[in-house]
Amino acid sequence: MTTPRFLGLAGLVWSFAALRVFAPALVPVDRHDAQPHVYLPATPIQLAAATLRFAESFDAAQVGFAGITPPEVLAWRIILQNPHRDSIFTTILSDASRPGQLYALAGLYFTDRAAYYRAARDQRRRGGDISSTIGCIGAQRSVTSIIEEMDKGWWTQEFLAGRLIHH
Repeated sequence: MTTPRFLGLAGLVWSFAALRVFAPALVPVDRHDAQPHVYLPATPIQLAAATLRFAESFDAAQVGFAGITPPEVLAWRIILQNPHRDSIFTTILSDASRPGQLYALAGLYFTDRAAYYRAARDQRRRGGDISSTIGCIGAQRSVTSIIEEMDKGWWTQEFLAGRLIHH
């Protein structure tokens, strides 16, 4: 793993740990109940899955003028390294936001090609547009065009490489 990719991943893990430690102290507690009313994922993999589940856009590995890696891409990489990645991506595909489903689909392209093709067919049938940012350009893109790029392996390669591969 190259140094910039390692530092990005290490920063994400540190953020997960800090959230786990400090977030309970920041949540107001009801006077009648000593337990805070907040759900915090128990592990980094659960937080990564939640990050994809609630994704608001489907973004490239580098966005903005500084080429920042979005949290969703970092979360995708964490899940990809988990031995249960197939079932995690499949679960995200079934209950996530539409952009989150596309991140899960990109994961299945890498881990389970047969499941990818089945899910890609369903996503194409649904159609529609989603928000997507590639580099400095944000736009509404058709799900079909994103899946056509996935079929060529572009998105998975991009998430793995950490830099713009196509477009």
